[in-house]
Amino acid sequence: MPKKRPDAAQQTGDVPPVKLQDRFGRNLKMLRNRLGLTQRDVAKASGIAQNDISLIERGRINLTIGTMERLAKVVDDDVTNLLTEAPDHLPKK
Repeated sequence: MPKKRPDAAQQTGDVPPVKLQDRFGRNLKMLRNRLGLTQRDVAKASGIAQNDISLIERGRINLTIGTMERLAKVVDDDVTNLLTEAPDHLPKK
């Protein structure tokens, strides 16, 4: 039986990189909370199901550019900022 090759993070001992969908979802949730919006508010304004908003915030859905643009518009931001590692305009933990 062949040995499993370790991924790049295991080879270097680094923490695995964050997926863009995880980062987008985390930043969307921070902005939504900062604006005092519920998932239901975002769902209604974007035309995306509330359950999907929850999945997006948890990084469980691969997003299209169009979906990212719709969500960014709801939180009055742009897609680039929502994909940024630690945007300056987002609240710190």
